[in-house]
Amino acid sequence: MAEEKKEPLYISEEIEYFAVTLLPLMGYIILGLILIDYIALLVQPQFFNPNWEYQTMGKIVETIWAPIIGFALIFYRREGNTIDPKELRLLSWISRFALLLGILYLFMVPLLVVNTVRIHELNRAGLIVQFDNNENQLEGVQEQLDRASEEQIRRRFPNKNREEVLAQFQDEVKNFKEQALDNYEAQVGDLITLTVKWCLGAILGATSLILIWRYTFWARQLGGRER
Repeated sequence: MAEEKKEPLYISEEIEYFAVTLLPLMGYIILGLILIDYIALLVQPQFFNPNWEYQTMGKIVETIWAPIIGFALIFYRREGNTIDPKELRLLSWISRFALLLGILYLFMVPLLVVNTVRIHELNRAGLIVQFDNNENQLEGVQEQLDRASEEQIRRRFPNKNREEVLAQFQDEVKNFKEQALDNYEAQVGDLITLTVKWCLGAILGATSLILIWRYTFWARQLGGRER
């Protein structure tokens, strides 16, 4: 028996209405969720801590897509749609909020650069401290070897004389310094890469938010009339 061919579904005006109505609702939800995330990041602030400031701004930039999509959905309207006067006033303030958020993202760019320099200086200072500690340890070992007799050295380091023991410690310190320097250079590379990525993300995000503010002028104009 031949299968009955089903006719394609016709999208009525009622279905279109509910579909279009759903989009702004999802926009409000997305915007609310991202605001909760922003607040959670700032619950226990550690201002003047460059690592905390840097990582916090990075997390905010990484989620820039959420408010952009939220704003876009909130302001999505079709010809013939109606907007309640109360919602229209709300939209006028949301439009202004998009501009404020865009300006804040622009301010993050110099702050990211400043904190990058501060973190780099902290890492560099930590590397210098490590090197100084290693030199002090090596000097301590050398002093102990100078005071120790050959018999004491052989008991502690069998089959090795004073020069061989000292050379072993010098090699260990040298290897540690090389490893620490490699890690430091890798950290510098990762830091620069992240900074460039987040700065570009902040600039693009700020541009998008300012454009949203610009193209939602109708909400500010019409919302102002409803006061």
